[in-house]
Amino acid sequence: MNTPALRTCPCCGGPAEHSVLLRQADPAAVEQIKCAWCGLSLQADVSTHAELADLWNTRVTDTLLRDAIPSLRMLTSLFREQGLPASTETGLLQRILDHLGEAP
Repeated sequence: MNTPALRTCPCCGGPAEHSVLLRQADPAAVEQIKCAWCGLSLQADVSTHAELADLWNTRVTDTLLRDAIPSLRMLTSLFREQGLPASTETGLLQRILDHLGEAP
């Protein structure tokens, strides 16, 4: 399984780095992803680095937008049916669908 590329930090936009932490009191290594700029980090009880990367890469906005896809599709269809000009709203809806990799 390929490990997904790490997205930038959701707080500051800085680069994310993967590291393995070794603790003296616990022989088990702990994986972490940490922002090189602001120090935001993620440690989770997962079995692979790919799972940890998926958690880091998940953004609340992506999840909320993905849940809204049916409504966004309906709105873009209504705009088109009404013959409304390509407006900021229509363009915004289309950019959201494009960002999520969804066809209109």
